[in-house]
Amino acid sequence: MAQDTSGTQLVANWHATGRVVSVVVEICWDGTNWVDESTRALAVAWADSLLHEREGLPLLGQTAPAAASVELDNHDGRYSPDLTGSQANTYYPDGIWDLPVRISAGFYDGATPETLRQYTGRAYQAREYETMAEGRPAQRAMLSLWDESAPLRQDKLTTDMYVDQRPDEILDDLLTEVGVASYDLDVAMGIVPWAWLDEENVWEELSQLAAADGGWVRATKEGEIVFERVTHWLEGTDHTSSQATITRGRAWRLEDAISHKDLYSEVAVAYTPRTLGALDTIYSAREAIEVPPGETVERVCRYQVPALYVVTPVVDTDYTALRAGGTDARADLSVGMTSYANQAVIELTNANANHSVWVLNLKLRGFPVDAEDEEQVTEVSGAGEIAGDKTYRLSANDYIQTKVQADRLAGFLRDRLGRYRRLWGFECVLAPWLEVGDRVTITNADAGIDGDGYLVAYECSYRVGGMLTMTGVVLPADNLFGADGYFIIGTSATKDVGSDPLFY
Repeated sequence: MAQDTSGTQLVANWHATGRVVSVVVEICWDGTNWVDESTRALAVAWADSLLHEREGLPLLGQTAPAAASVELDNHDGRYSPDLTGSQANTYYPDGIWDLPVRISAGFYDGATPETLRQYTGRAYQAREYETMAEGRPAQRAMLSLWDESAPLRQDKLTTDMYVDQRPDEILDDLLTEVGVASYDLDVAMGIVPWAWLDEENVWEELSQLAAADGGWVRATKEGEIVFERVTHWLEGTDHTSSQATITRGRAWRLEDAISHKDLYSEVAVAYTPRTLGALDTIYSAREAIEVPPGETVERVCRYQVPALYVVTPVVDTDYTALRAGGTDARADLSVGMTSYANQAVIELTNANANHSVWVLNLKLRGFPVDAEDEEQVTEVSGAGEIAGDKTYRLSANDYIQTKVQADRLAGFLRDRLGRYRRLWGFECVLAPWLEVGDRVTITNADAGIDGDGYLVAYECSYRVGGMLTMTGVVLPADNLFGADGYFIIGTSATKDVGSDPLFY
């Protein structure tokens, strides 16, 4: 959402011809205290986008991390991990990695700098190099940054089974589990019948859950993780009223492009129903397990199919315990189990101090969550703007499990992809309060452009002595949704629905 400019003169100074730029770069070397490194910052750049790399237009769930870079004066080796006594060597002697960095930018109001946060992230690479500056060699360091989604792109989780929960409820639990402190989640539109993680990448699963509801997850400028539902752009003043007007007088480049590659005559959404089965064997050990005298053996058992509930193994029913000579050893063996949705960790403890126990025919019984045959919902575009057949197919999302989900997504994609879309481009002085998704107005009478759209991508840069620039891509708002308003779960009241439809 657009950042708050109240109490500042940022908007007025953005318009001013004699504006003076302020850029602040801070690094948190010790994990607690932010250090201002601005006097060493020679150039900064950052970018964010909701445009899918392959598909083009903003679709479902898929967002790349916002990227940034900072070029720093390294004349004294401050950012050199190999230099004994340097800042980098003190805190990152093995090389800079996961170093918190934040960038702010704005303008001076008289003698007072007024800035807003432009980027919060982590340095994942620091490159040192020598270049020529003013005719002499100069030492530089370049930090390459990822946004605050980066740690979640490394984390993996194994969870219990989530049953009949909204995506935002599952997202809440997963973000809490991995220790994310700052996040804001819209109330999702639908229900996911069955969901689980099995040593899977957290960010990928967050994205898939968001996509199953028609929305996306991303990291904001301030480093907050947000989930925005499919109707998010129809809600809130940041998206319903323009946050900036960009005209020929405020930009040195305006462009208009029509994209036909995102135009489809038909949309197909695949879904895979799942049902809860009867109690059955979901895991069988392939070999006997030896438990040495006085020891505990841990065994990870991955199920044949995910399961809602798993029975702790019962002797003579789920396993046999014998000594090497074949005598009964059940009294020596205790069995503990921690079960998850798609695996269990079994702990086998031998209380006998002299003899090993052999566990034979170990199996686990549970109530399987079985996948049925894949089905499909198809929507045909009524816009009539494309000749011939061209089908967009959404598949490979395990969280799309019901016809209700598929119907909703197919209707949304039909309206999004059933007519060609324009993309407006601009280049101007940075409007520091804008963020992806914000509504902006683009006006260029010579090209016949005069309308509102959503900022779907931007790139910003600054070099000492130069301009603080912003290049943006805007998706026009007209006809982007099938209706102008929808019933909003958690906000709308049934008695006030009026003419607003339920979402697809």
